[in-house]
Amino acid sequence: MKKNYILLITALFCLNNFLFSQAPDEKYYTVTPAQTENEAKKIIEDRFLKQFEMQGTVSNLKIIGVPEAIGYYVHGETLGLKSTVGIVLSTGRAKSTEGPNDHSGKSESNGVGGDVDAEILAQNKTYDASGFEFDFHYNSGEKNFVMSYVFGSEEYHEYSPKNDDDKVNPYSDVMGVFATGKNYKGEFSNHSQNFALVPITNQSVNLNNVHCGYESEHRILPPGKKAGGENKGQNCNFLVHNDHVSRKYIQMDAYIVPFLASIPLYSDEKMVHIKVVIADSRDGAYNSAIFLEGPKLSEGIDDIDQEDEIKIYPNPTSGEVTITAEEDMEHPVIYVYDLRGSLVVCENLSDAKENTINLSFLPSGIYQAVISDSGVKLYSKKIQVK
Repeated sequence: MKKNYILLITALFCLNNFLFSQAPDEKYYTVTPAQTENEAKKIIEDRFLKQFEMQGTVSNLKIIGVPEAIGYYVHGETLGLKSTVGIVLSTGRAKSTEGPNDHSGKSESNGVGGDVDAEILAQNKTYDASGFEFDFHYNSGEKNFVMSYVFGSEEYHEYSPKNDDDKVNPYSDVMGVFATGKNYKGEFSNHSQNFALVPITNQSVNLNNVHCGYESEHRILPPGKKAGGENKGQNCNFLVHNDHVSRKYIQMDAYIVPFLASIPLYSDEKMVHIKVVIADSRDGAYNSAIFLEGPKLSEGIDDIDQEDEIKIYPNPTSGEVTITAEEDMEHPVIYVYDLRGSLVVCENLSDAKENTINLSFLPSGIYQAVISDSGVKLYSKKIQVK
């Protein structure tokens, strides 16, 4: 009996040492998908719309596509998003967006049709549409409905345009964030307007408009490296090549840095219809997805003040500003937004510890400077241009 007691104590001691000698839990991007339409609505209500309870009301929430294409993720910070929890919309299964990126072209069909506005974007028939739409009745205007999102796709880089004469690939999957109301004058259904645009352009977000060149075969590229071929890319500075093999990262071969969709709200209306959708173009092959943070009503962008690591000076400035970093960065980009959330400057920085940019062409006012490195937002602070 004494021998058995000693063996038990020894076993418990070893187990305790084993448990407490393990490294702390890593932060993995993981997805919990919906199984029913009610579950999909619940995910969108709880993970995306709930924070608006004090600023207005949401009604007529509808799901586009199948429930399994919608889910909520944790650890969105691994994609450069600010919040750890958000929702994912996929042209395949939401669960299939989880990493590692171990598949050359993950492809699933959800067996549903497309979307009328996605087809205007694609100029093609669409399939496997996934998304949601709702009415938002707000209490006060002159603000913006702002959401951060990341678009990623398994179509990179095999389906990027092949050369400079081939600027459009008809299979490029599309996404949109549409607003409908009397103050929106767009070319989509009911005169709705698309606010998911490549910064400082009027281009919609898809593989044709954000890519780093064509590869005839799947190849995972290191961050910042362009693909081969004659076409060296378009808006390549916005793309992150997914060479990560741990489960921290997503399945998609490449994804954009976080973009903002900023919908102006007008005081003379007090209601806007919003639709967020993604769809396969021309066929139902190769998964693409949108990763969405919960939106907010805002007159600007929140600060992320890391003065110990990154500095921008002088502030206020009448022209040039200097950006210094404690450590070298791999693929740094600076974005400057006005207080309505519109991007007015986007510039690649060198990987050195000091860079200078010229803001003298901007009208006097307050702006938000955001610095990211390989898609991860590092710094955000208001600056004044005199």
